[in-house]
Amino acid sequence: MGDKKGYCIHDDLCREGKITREFCAHIFITKKDGMFLQSDASILPQGENLPKVRNGTITFIEYQGNVYGITCGHVLDALGSINKANEIEMSKYCELPLPPIAQYHFFVSIDKQQHHVRGNFYKVPAEYGVPAPDIAIARLPSEFLLEIGRKCIKINSWPDEYILQDPYLTGVACGYPEMNRTSNETDVSGINTLGKRFVSLVARFDSFSKERVRIIDQITETNGVNVLSGMSGGPLFWNTEKIWGLAGIIKEGGDLNPNIQTEDNGANAARINIVAEPLPPEKFACWVKQLPVEEFPMSLSSRIFIPEGFRGFKYG
Repeated sequence: MGDKKGYCIHDDLCREGKITREFCAHIFITKKDGMFLQSDASILPQGENLPKVRNGTITFIEYQGNVYGITCGHVLDALGSINKANEIEMSKYCELPLPPIAQYHFFVSIDKQQHHVRGNFYKVPAEYGVPAPDIAIARLPSEFLLEIGRKCIKINSWPDEYILQDPYLTGVACGYPEMNRTSNETDVSGINTLGKRFVSLVARFDSFSKERVRIIDQITETNGVNVLSGMSGGPLFWNTEKIWGLAGIIKEGGDLNPNIQTEDNGANAARINIVAEPLPPEKFACWVKQLPVEEFPMSLSSRIFIPEGFRGFKYG
């Protein structure tokens, strides 16, 4: 469907009038049961500071019958840095190497469940003197998507010149900013659920090639979103009224309103400025061929069980 500004959102990208989140998910960097044991001070932003427990976004792709999870290489680097610091600290008390249960991993937290992303992620290497793409990929068990209620994007053809000239060609970027988490009360005293806000940004393409993809546009309101940290690894779709596809994986996004502290006390217009790592089908095919064939890691998924009739904790 198109609008009077020329923006377009394909019906396949919408559910009940809203842009769908079914092709991606948040990924928290934590240990087994970590999201259940953290305080609000660790998992929620504190003022203008990012949360201590970090997250990125993961995009799901199907190719030749296999399911892949893809995020940014710098998100995988963050996981590696945290594990390195954890290993140094834990070496004071136990022998190395640490067992998986004592290490940090990627988890998707939904309601009272913490789902382990059961894949070994590998960064895509550089080729022919060109800098390595900011991409990390893992093969995933197909049942994982059923567990978290997500679907795969099927890699199809790269848009031709005819599509690139379409007046309704529009970019749609999706992900989970870290600064928009909330703590939501439940009907059980002392037990809250973590709210992860899904954000979609619609804008024109400033550049669209196999070397660079960017959307940029001015906007009139930000709907409470500013800092986009956490959206790295999310999908950037291209779409027209008749067709859609995956343009790339979000790797960088400027603040929507970087020049003022609030939306109502400055004259500088807010804008979308998102850069993605291009994902032509032939590149993706080459990348996944380089992945080693190996078994999926042991699951570290867990859930909180609340007994029937439990009314909460009593303090004092």
